[in-house]
Amino acid sequence: MNIMDEIGKRAVRMLIFSFVALIIVQGLMTNDGIRFYLSLGERLEGQVALVETAAVTEADAITEIPCSTSSPGYICLELQDYTHLDRVRILINGREVERMSSSRVKLYVTAGDVLEIDTTAYNHPITLKITGASSNLAFPQEGMTFTSHQAVTMVGKIMVK
Repeated sequence: MNIMDEIGKRAVRMLIFSFVALIIVQGLMTNDGIRFYLSLGERLEGQVALVETAAVTEADAITEIPCSTSSPGYICLELQDYTHLDRVRILINGREVERMSSSRVKLYVTAGDVLEIDTTAYNHPITLKITGASSNLAFPQEGMTFTSHQAVTMVGKIMVK
């Protein structure tokens, strides 16, 4: 019985020590400078993640090709009836990335981005046309037109082939 009591006491001490250490580390994680060294995810923030994939080129020949997790592409938007409208905002994922300060803009997008057009500043319909898109985009496609009248119009979610 004496051995079991000793093991029980040590287990309780280890449990209490672990709980206190957990509370201290969680408290330290609130400081940005210390969190950088304690968290691997913080150090990897903003870096490009590459995923290795296999491709078969010949019979029984497998090669490794590094692929990005999202393929970038571009979209060219053009105003249909005006040369420029400075207060028309182009939003990607809810953030302004461009204004229609000229009749044509080129936007760089990735898979899953949400594209919107904000025309709330004007009291007349505004039509934009997609005059160019990279070949790897499934949606939106070249030739599509969008008309917005004093609203935030959702073009859609970017889809890559």
